[in-house]
Amino acid sequence: DDTGTPPAPAPSVSVEINEGFIYANCMPGPGSDAVERVMGSWTLTATNASVEAQTLTALGDLVLSTETESYTQTFEADPTAFTIGGGETLSHTEYKGLPLTDWGIDPCVLSGAVAALTMTYTATDGAETLASFDLGELLIAW
Repeated sequence: DDTGTPPAPAPSVSVEINEGFIYANCMPGPGSDAVERVMGSWTLTATNASVEAQTLTALGDLVLSTETESYTQTFEADPTAFTIGGGETLSHTEYKGLPLTDWGIDPCVLSGAVAALTMTYTATDGAETLASFDLGELLIAW
């Protein structure tokens, strides 16, 4: 880097999303702001190659796509962080947490939409790891 800025540290933790699901909670009905509409959960495997424990914070982007349109929502994972010991591998479940951006549409009217998840995990040492997963069709729960 010729700007004098040191490069970001190489990630010592790898993350793979193994499975997940997503659905639109459409009660009490379309157009209501009473509930968070899109609910999701996923299970990941994280491996820490470092001898030092790392705490990872998680920030996600969820993309809902139809044949003609695409909508993105940025959110925090719940829990917002987890710790992995040095040299450990763990399985961890996360949920779609607090939205940081609004959809701009009502997902309950997106029949046939599919969802893709991209998570950014930032470790204590500042290194970032990306993990993506195709969640499949957005299920609609009335």
